[in-house]
Amino acid sequence: MMKLRTMIAACAQNFTPISLKHLIVVAFAAAFSALSIQAQSHSWRFAVHGRIAELRTSYAPVVYYIPEHPQRVLVLASGYPWPDGTASDNELDEYVRTVVGRWVAFANQNSVLLIAPEFGNNDFARFRGLCGSIVSPDVFVNELIDGPASMTVSKLHGHFSLVGHSAGAQFSGRYLLAYPDRLDAVILSAPSTYAFPNPNVSWPFGEAPGDPCRTGGTHWNRDTSAHCICAVAPPSSRWHMVAAAVRTYVLVGTRDREQRPWAPGQVGSTRLQRAHAWVNAMTVLANSVGKPSAVQFVSVPNVAHEEAKIVDPATRLLQRAWEK
Repeated sequence: MMKLRTMIAACAQNFTPISLKHLIVVAFAAAFSALSIQAQSHSWRFAVHGRIAELRTSYAPVVYYIPEHPQRVLVLASGYPWPDGTASDNELDEYVRTVVGRWVAFANQNSVLLIAPEFGNNDFARFRGLCGSIVSPDVFVNELIDGPASMTVSKLHGHFSLVGHSAGAQFSGRYLLAYPDRLDAVILSAPSTYAFPNPNVSWPFGEAPGDPCRTGGTHWNRDTSAHCICAVAPPSSRWHMVAAAVRTYVLVGTRDREQRPWAPGQVGSTRLQRAHAWVNAMTVLANSVGKPSAVQFVSVPNVAHEEAKIVDPATRLLQRAWEK
């Protein structure tokens, strides 16, 4: 019931006369799906230690790795390198396992539980905009943290760090704005789009209330007629909170210069240009309240859009953030 009240309150914060009815419907659908997944998550367990394993849920598989005596949690939101959306479940599973494998040494050295939901197929085809067919992906991640992760890592208190690459970074950037108080550190590796602090652009590309099922689906080549549940637009105060208080690194290779498709509110046409623009916009927000920006741009020399090559710089940035 508390989650239901929270979702309805979020709608009220984002009120516009045109969108109120739609937002209330979206909020009730999201709230009831959250209650459903919360009930199921009580039975989820990360049971295998010392090797990459998989938790099967009714929403999506989750690849994980438990080191000896885990003290932290890192959620990995991988890329989805199939522009036409045609990856088989086996292909996606192999890809996510490979992503997790690159982080195992870091997990062992730093006592970090790794969690990687397999986003991109089936019920989470529109995960970039925090949308799903049965439950939204942000709620799915929250229940993984509050359920099996909290059973694995003592004194977690719902906090974790988040690394996303490409499509996964689009999800991560929007999750960051929806739940800044859950995150210790965030790395956004080369997303194509951002939610800019622009009240004239609709969520998930700006601050204004919008329908990610329609706008996001159009720009991410997904079937917009399918059943869809999305997170509502966060209140504008969340952009200020992220800008000033959540250690966030936007990581892009210097050779990542491919022209990206047009999307609402985006400044620039390449990942590099859009990264600079979003970091600058968030810096202006932080400075407007007299605080230094917590959002930083980091370039990776001689790297294109390559997920494997961002692991080393990302691990160094995470360690720096955790030491502060």
